[in-house]
Amino acid sequence: CKRAANRQGKDVNSPMYQACMLKDRVVAFYASADEVMYLPNTISLTNPEDVGTIIHEATHYVQDRHGELGAYFKCIALLEYDAYKIEIKIMEQLFDVPPKSYIAHLIERIGHFKQQLSTNDCT
Repeated sequence: CKRAANRQGKDVNSPMYQACMLKDRVVAFYASADEVMYLPNTISLTNPEDVGTIIHEATHYVQDRHGELGAYFKCIALLEYDAYKIEIKIMEQLFDVPPKSYIAHLIERIGHFKQQLSTNDCT
């Protein structure tokens, strides 16, 4: 999706970019080259899922600042696994009762990346 945005002059509203995001179920992303978090225009700090998205992308920012994104293409599973684990931990602390469907989605994503880690050598 980032390549689609780059081909469209970094236009995250381009049809090509939007189609890619929808296909991959990507809500937001952190672009390390620009040090920018791309978030939807509809994001709300009162919506737990949106807060989780910000936490997740902020985790990628911290990973970048610590030099971990250099290995992005080698081990995306590790970066995403860590980001989802941190997201769920903070969400459980911020909200007394995070939405069950949201937590279920996070657990599913953690399981997905954990499985990738067990089948790939990311060290």
